[in-house]
Amino acid sequence: MQEMKVLRPVLAGMLVLSLAATVHAHHSFSGYDQKRVLVITGVVRSFKPHANHVEFVISPLNAAHTGLAQDEAGNNLNWQVELEYGAALAARNEGITTSTFKPGAVVSVALHPMVNGDRKGTRTGAIYRCPDQKLPKPGQHCDSVEGHIVHGNGPLKAPTEP
Repeated sequence: MQEMKVLRPVLAGMLVLSLAATVHAHHSFSGYDQKRVLVITGVVRSFKPHANHVEFVISPLNAAHTGLAQDEAGNNLNWQVELEYGAALAARNEGITTSTFKPGAVVSVALHPMVNGDRKGTRTGAIYRCPDQKLPKPGQHCDSVEGHIVHGNGPLKAPTEP
């Protein structure tokens, strides 16, 4: 009985510490506009698997799909895309690994953009990868290219705006 009196506070302390570590390791997705969906087709720049999530950076194709979209100064309009689930293991279960989205791969992803206008978003739905050396026609995405590869479930989500 005496051992239980000592053990309870120790166990409670361990529980509090483990929950604090979990909360610290994750962040809120409230900064993403869940009502807006953008679909971006572009070239993968980097892919970063982390312990709790996966993110990658893409440079969108221009409207004619003849090059990359750029601002007035000639800088690529890179987007940082975060996968919404809590563990990199879930990404691996969808076939998403460091070799899936190598720099130079062309992908289409639907995302919820940041509320504050930053070029960041959390993906929603499946990601479609174009086959090597095959780009979609202007106005279309990788899901329209014969031989595309799907990572995740479902069709490419429809955008709520162009």
